[in-house]
Amino acid sequence: MLSASLVKWGLLLFVGASLAYLGLGGGNPQSTQSTSSPGPTQQTEIRAPDLMLYYFHRTQRCPTCLKIEDLTGQIVQEVYAKELESGRLVYQVINVDDPGNDSFIREYELISSSLIAARFVKGKRAEWKSLDDVWLLTSDPAKFRDYLTRKIDVMLAAAKK
Repeated sequence: MLSASLVKWGLLLFVGASLAYLGLGGGNPQSTQSTSSPGPTQQTEIRAPDLMLYYFHRTQRCPTCLKIEDLTGQIVQEVYAKELESGRLVYQVINVDDPGNDSFIREYELISSSLIAARFVKGKRAEWKSLDDVWLLTSDPAKFRDYLTRKIDVMLAAAKK
């Protein structure tokens, strides 16, 4: 348990340091533009969502960061199509380097690219969680899917209460 926690925090520190290095112009990184998954972010909001799933990233990104976004987008669209269509769940990919998005860094205590699940009650945020384990599961899409769907299901169930 302690070693898994140390590995998780070590990976988060590594990613944070890597992003800081790239953000300062170090190395020869490939710059990628903000991407967003088609569909969920284009959705017209019908009602206040019960759950917002945010993927926050910077402009310059590592392969793991891109993979987390890809896997998350695929899983959300495959598993939660009904919730996306109804507006109960909204998935947004947000580049915190874009103008106006820096407030998310403070609001969700972001230190690196992060997948955040925020549950809302009557339009007000009731709780939020950083789904940090996605960083450890990108090499195993099945485990990534299990972890993500479990977290989303728990928060959606809590929203029904």
